[in-house]
Amino acid sequence: MIANPGWPQRDDIMPAAVAGDLSIQREQRTEHDDDSDLPAVVRATASEARDLSWLIGRSFQDLDPSVALVEEEKFRTTVLSGHFETIVEHAMNYGHVYVLQDRSAVAVWFDHTTPVPEPEDYDRRRAAAGGQWTENLVQLDALQKRHHPEYPHHYLAFLAVADTVQHTGRGSKMLAHHHAVLDAAGIPAYLEAASWHLTRFYLKHSYRRGEPFHLPDNGPAFWPMLRWPRRSGNCEG
Repeated sequence: MIANPGWPQRDDIMPAAVAGDLSIQREQRTEHDDDSDLPAVVRATASEARDLSWLIGRSFQDLDPSVALVEEEKFRTTVLSGHFETIVEHAMNYGHVYVLQDRSAVAVWFDHTTPVPEPEDYDRRRAAAGGQWTENLVQLDALQKRHHPEYPHHYLAFLAVADTVQHTGRGSKMLAHHHAVLDAAGIPAYLEAASWHLTRFYLKHSYRRGEPFHLPDNGPAFWPMLRWPRRSGNCEG
């Protein structure tokens, strides 16, 4: 149980976890691989927001929700990265933006233990980035807001790793860095995985997978995932 008074019980928050997820977590939870040869995790600076947003856009461009949001492939990365830039900048004020020192990976967290306002001039900036696909972005925002938890947590908006260094432990190192902060403070983590494959990755890091929700017209799915803080002495999976 979380020690913070008034917070919901674990099973009250996400009772709809897909059958079998917890057994998968037990099977896949292992000791940390040695990541000492990877670059260190550091805080990003405001001047890096555009470049980091481009990294996120490229990393996300082939996910099913991204394809549905921006149908024309030649514009997709530009539209997504332009929209994401507003969100990354906002997280620098209302959360945490981490990068590896070689800028090959980025994690964007929002601190929802206190209210997070909408980004300044958000409607205009979303429209400027989205162009003819702005309404799709509006629908995405409404959908995510409707499914977002109301209890205190940190929200992982983006985790992206450069294509050239995928499957090298960088994403896991980024998660472990902030999970240590959350574990020490007793704070849950929440995210929305944009593919079934990605849920398997997050299950290995102690997240529980909830029932999916879909973009309009039974479009591609997002899976809400919740991670409870680990007790002292437990190791990240």
